[in-house]
Amino acid sequence: MHKTIGHHHHNVSRREDVVEQVVNANRCTFPVLDALASISVSEPRHQVVALALQLRSQERRIRLTIAENDDVKDSLVPYLTSVWGKLRALSDEYAGQRAAGEDPQRLDGFRGDSRSIPPDVGLSIRVDIFREIYQYTMQKNQRRVGKWRHPFSTLIRQLHKVRGGNLHGLEKELESAFFGLDHAYYLLSKQSLTEEDWRHIMIIMRVAADRAKLVTEDNWTCEILANQLKDPEAAVPFQPRRALEKLTSQHRHFHALVAFAHSPRLRFAFECDLSIATVPKSPDQSVQLPSSVAQWKSIIDNICMGSYRRGEDWPDQEAEDLASVFQTPAFSAHIHCECALIEYLENNTGVSRRGGNAGGSGIAEKKVV
Repeated sequence: MHKTIGHHHHNVSRREDVVEQVVNANRCTFPVLDALASISVSEPRHQVVALALQLRSQERRIRLTIAENDDVKDSLVPYLTSVWGKLRALSDEYAGQRAAGEDPQRLDGFRGDSRSIPPDVGLSIRVDIFREIYQYTMQKNQRRVGKWRHPFSTLIRQLHKVRGGNLHGLEKELESAFFGLDHAYYLLSKQSLTEEDWRHIMIIMRVAADRAKLVTEDNWTCEILANQLKDPEAAVPFQPRRALEKLTSQHRHFHALVAFAHSPRLRFAFECDLSIATVPKSPDQSVQLPSSVAQWKSIIDNICMGSYRRGEDWPDQEAEDLASVFQTPAFSAHIHCECALIEYLENNTGVSRRGGNAGGSGIAEKKVV
C-alpha cells in the first residue's frame, strides 16, 4: 500500500519488476520505500512495519519515520542507519566510476535510463549490505523457507517423475531456480560465514532470482504445472509462482536498493542528511459495533452500493454471521501501524493529506507473510 503525504510520490503495482522501476526514468516510480519496509521486517510472525520517507530538497534533508504494530524494535533504527550509510558509500563508488569514465557535467539533471550496474564496482560494499540485511532478517527468511521448501521439493520430484527426468524450457528454469534457492538458504543457515562465503551466496541468490523471474513472468505455464502436478490429497494445488515470488522477494528488494544507489538521477538522496524517527505504539481504541443483524446488513448495503443482484442471500448470511461473532457492541480495536504513522505525520510534521512543506513524501508497509 502507498499513500501520498506530500507533493511528489509515485508508485506502481508490486507485481512489476522493482529493479526496472528504479533505473528506468521514463516511469515515475519510487520502490525504495517498499524495499526499506521489507528489509525492516525481521520477526518470523506477526510483525508489520510501516515506513514513510520525506525529502526536504532545499534543506538537503531526508527523514524516515517508522511505525510497527507493536513498539518499534530498538535494533531497527541503528540497522537502517547502517544500511543507508553503506548505500551512500556504494553511491559514492558508482559516482566516482561514472566521473572517471566521462564528463560528470553530462549527468547533471540526468533523466535517461541508468546503465547496467557494473559487477566489479563496489563489490565488497554490496556484499556487506547483503550480509547485514540477511543477518537481520534471518528468522523471517528461515520461516519462509520452512513454509515453502517441502511442497516445492515435492513438486520438483513429481515433475521429474512425470517428465521422465527430461526437463526443458521453463520447467528446467523452475528446477534450477528451486535448487539454487535451496542451496543459498542452506548456506545462509550455517554459522561463521566468511566474506567469500557471503559473496558466493549473493551470486547464487542472484542467479536463482534471475531464473525465478523467467518462470514467474509466465503465469500461464505456472498455472498449468500447478494443476497437472496437484497432489490428489491437497485441497488446492501448490503455487510455484507464489513460492518463487516469496523466496526471492528479499533479494529483489536488496537489488532494488543497489539499483537505487547506482542511479545518477537519485544520487541527490545520498547527498542529504538522514534522520530517523519512530512512532510510539498507539493504544487500542474502544469502538461501538452494530448491535443487530439489520444494522450489519445496512453497512453491507452501503459498502456494496447495491451491486449484488436481488434475491441473493449472501448479504443476509454475512450480516447474521457478523452479528453472531460480535455479540458485544463494545469492541477494543487495535490501531494499524499504517494509520498510526499517517496520524503521526499529520500531527507532528506539518504535513497534511493535501500536501505540506515537505519536498516529497510517501508511505510503504510490509508484513510477515
